[in-house]
Amino acid sequence: MKIIQQIHKHWITFWMVTAIMSFIAIGSFWGYSAYMGNSDMKRTISTKSISDIVFSSNIMKAPAQPKNLHESVSSDEYKYPVTVCNFEQMSPATHAKEKIYYDLTARLVKYDGNNYIPVTEKLYRQDDETLKIFQIQKTGDNNAAESGTIKNLNGGGLHENEFSAEFKNESLPEDGSYTDTFTLIFDREEMTKDQTDYYIEVTATPAANTVVSGTVREIKAWVSVSKGKDYGSKWEAVLIETDNRDYDAYNMQVTGQCH
Repeated sequence: MKIIQQIHKHWITFWMVTAIMSFIAIGSFWGYSAYMGNSDMKRTISTKSISDIVFSSNIMKAPAQPKNLHESVSSDEYKYPVTVCNFEQMSPATHAKEKIYYDLTARLVKYDGNNYIPVTEKLYRQDDETLKIFQIQKTGDNNAAESGTIKNLNGGGLHENEFSAEFKNESLPEDGSYTDTFTLIFDREEMTKDQTDYYIEVTATPAANTVVSGTVREIKAWVSVSKGKDYGSKWEAVLIETDNRDYDAYNMQVTGQCH
């Protein structure tokens, strides 16, 4: 009778103890079942997602996306590498098991507020005489360095009014993880602007007869550069203890602010 009275009096405590004991018992049973090989209780837990993407880039995506790069130095043209790989970016050890053929296209475009449209007239620097530099060069082939021909995207190339360039019949072998690298080159004056209107549209299109294990689809990006932002900061550190016989992490107070 006293036990029942105690249960009524302290029913919350009794309920919590019972719940905890039940949880421990269930956990023990699951662990024992897994250990003993009970097929009814076994579970496989994986923390790594499995991807079937085997055609990727450090910057090009599917669907396409814009990318703005910030730089604070405007004394020279700005160069940025764009890769094409036969593996998913987060899993470089898992590569396509068949050879991938693709074409890479670079085109000079501008953003009108809604769409990216082709540039059809040459772009000049502030002196109105010097052509702005928008170029692409192949600088890496199957992981090896390469010094390919620089192709102009702002007219003035092999054909006077061309604003695009193409690298045809590129390939990534099937016997390992490989990367091709194409370097985009932007005019130095683009880095004096807070925001630019001009982009290099870069697209990697798999060949129609390319059949590989995994997802192989066209990837694209609109890449631009603009002036780097100056994030000012002010930080100060002071000792908050005058006794210097025993310095530790709690003796120093650091204060500051970022803008």
